[in-house]
Amino acid sequence: MRLAAAFSFFLLASALKAQPGFFVQSRYPIDINGKRVEQPLTGGWNSPQFQSMDINQDGRPDMIVFDRTDAHLETWIRNSKGELIWDMRYASAFPSGHYFYKLADVNSDGKADVFTLSESGDLYIYLNRTGSADTVPRFEIRLNTYGEAGPQFYRNQYDSTFFILHNLLSFSNTDMPEVLDIDGDGDLDIVKYDPWNLTYTEFRDVRAEKGWSSDTFEFQVMDVCFGYFNEGFDNSIVLGECPYEKKYSPRHVGGSSCFFYDREGDGDMDMVISNVGFKRFTYLKNGWKDFQTEYDSMIAVDTLFPFASGEDFHQFAFPAGYLADADGDGQRDLLIAPNSAAEGKESHQVSYYRGTKNGQQQNWALQTHDFMGDARLDLGARSSPCALDVDSDGDMDLLVASNGDFEQTLGLADRLFLFENLGAPDYALKLKDDDYLGLSDSGWMQMVPASGDLDNDGDVDLLMGVGNGQVHWLSNKAGSGQPCAFVYGGLPLGAYAPAFNQTNAAPCLHDYNADGKTDVLVGYYDGRISAFAQGEAQSFVRESQHAWGVIANEWRTDTEPPSYMSFGYAVPRVADLDLDGSVELIVGTAQGRLQRYAIQGHSLQDTLLPDWNWIFQKELNGDSSVAEFGIRAIGEPMDLDGDSIPEVFIGSLRGGLNLVKSTQGRQVNALRPAIPSLDVQLWPNPNHGSFELNRVSAQQENTIRVYDATGRMVWTGHMAKGEKRCLVQLSGKEAGCYWLVVETEKADQRKTLPLIIQP
Repeated sequence: MRLAAAFSFFLLASALKAQPGFFVQSRYPIDINGKRVEQPLTGGWNSPQFQSMDINQDGRPDMIVFDRTDAHLETWIRNSKGELIWDMRYASAFPSGHYFYKLADVNSDGKADVFTLSESGDLYIYLNRTGSADTVPRFEIRLNTYGEAGPQFYRNQYDSTFFILHNLLSFSNTDMPEVLDIDGDGDLDIVKYDPWNLTYTEFRDVRAEKGWSSDTFEFQVMDVCFGYFNEGFDNSIVLGECPYEKKYSPRHVGGSSCFFYDREGDGDMDMVISNVGFKRFTYLKNGWKDFQTEYDSMIAVDTLFPFASGEDFHQFAFPAGYLADADGDGQRDLLIAPNSAAEGKESHQVSYYRGTKNGQQQNWALQTHDFMGDARLDLGARSSPCALDVDSDGDMDLLVASNGDFEQTLGLADRLFLFENLGAPDYALKLKDDDYLGLSDSGWMQMVPASGDLDNDGDVDLLMGVGNGQVHWLSNKAGSGQPCAFVYGGLPLGAYAPAFNQTNAAPCLHDYNADGKTDVLVGYYDGRISAFAQGEAQSFVRESQHAWGVIANEWRTDTEPPSYMSFGYAVPRVADLDLDGSVELIVGTAQGRLQRYAIQGHSLQDTLLPDWNWIFQKELNGDSSVAEFGIRAIGEPMDLDGDSIPEVFIGSLRGGLNLVKSTQGRQVNALRPAIPSLDVQLWPNPNHGSFELNRVSAQQENTIRVYDATGRMVWTGHMAKGEKRCLVQLSGKEAGCYWLVVETEKADQRKTLPLIIQP
């Protein structure tokens, strides 16, 4: 395949004009089992991790929740009543991370620093630079051994003549290491699992041993068999046996989870571990102080943690424990959640053990196996909202497809949750059916529903996309104005077998060719959208497999060469969000943002430039940041409250819901006609940064702009009146995919062209 063909699907065109903003909402009335959910719009948890921190410096312990599933970070602020309130205004202040997110004070300044990983598993440290007058935390990346703002290294145990003295401090993306001061010397240590030798490795900061200042620290590998025990594949523990005998001292130059706590208050750290596939923890007692051993040595094993009769943990497989202040009383509590990177226990999955002390003895007392479960809406995983007036009472109800909870369903019993709109005065949503239409017995997996009148008979049907790429039709036989009555209608697109990368079908019903018959758009795993035009008798013809040039895949700049991810999970929806008479295409994506395209007046063959920056999250300083909702975000526009201004419900992989509302009212007489195209050619393409533009008409001046694949303008120029040919030299531009926009001075004509620069 030629380079031009290989890269052509990267290229986007025709930018959206300024649009009214949509802002994330923290409240909407939703009732479940006769009780109003306090905070239903928080997006759900799958494998949450909990860390306490006074985020807003009001003297109360707040909570950071980081979900391993999609690296989504939430901030929960404790109010004067001691309640944790979801408040995402603080979230953008924290650095992003992957797999685990730990808070620990690495430089002994009394502030919690961030330990997290890159996507490749390398450790990054962000130092807390929050000042006393700051109400929002401030962080800066900690420079590594080589003075770079990059991943951290540890000092190996070879002498200074060895050609490699430092190695990357890297972790498995399935493990949960511990970061704390294990030896009580005032600096931090790191313990992580070694899956090859079934042991734990300790990396110790040698700042205290060296007498260095608090801002100078270095991790060195000190113990490749920490605790002097060996772990079997069957979760067994053998004390006093290790494949390694050697312990290390500091150099003078330069799938498991674990956590530690001092149960007896004797000054040494006991260890709690768990493993993939097992529904329990194993407690190991440290005998360092008891027997004055030279090194940390585990001397006893107990599998009944946390020890209280009838309260020992065995709720789900591969748990991880987090010591955080859950109730705001100043004591560390124990929160237990799944540590799965893939499917596991996905709802009502956080156990809360309240921490108390009896003298020096640390105790845990079970409070609930559903921490904050009543306060949040969490339907499991892969929530996909769909608007439909099920009872035909004039207001829009809400359907949400979900897998329920993988631990219970194994992903084989997806279902529809029906939330009835109760209407005026507050248009609350009430959970009416947790398996609407009984689809949990259908065998359909990874369902994405869409509503619309497929058979053009005046009532609203349902299409259901499923994981194998098929689209099923649920035909409404009720008639116009009657409560929905669905029967199975078959596979309306059955003549077109999905290609290997056209799994995870996500349909949308929209008459894109304006012929009066409902057509079908289908997004797929590969990030593209196929367009099917309706012919006679509900027959469909596929007119495009890459409609409007849409690509939902994430653009990766950390690869060589930069490229798009292979998957995008495109989910199309069509609505007139700003009520200006022109519909827009809204596309849910794997990367967690909703893309917006102005498709009015454009053919399927046009390639359009997406607008990512139309949904915002308010910040404390009055500014706004672009909101992200986590992996596989799916947006559903609907008018919830009857004011004719659409809201957008958003589902995600984590199984909850978010909601955004427009900041503007109805706009009238603001139709946007399609912009006529200029007759301009670019040659050669691909090129090495030097190319020629030719145009048929030279009666007016044209502006020339070049954009990179992220939408950032990297070059601008012009063609003067009377100039039919123009040589463009883009010196110094990296090889890759760009697009070139040629536009008249009044912006009433435009041409967008793909541009590929070769190495």
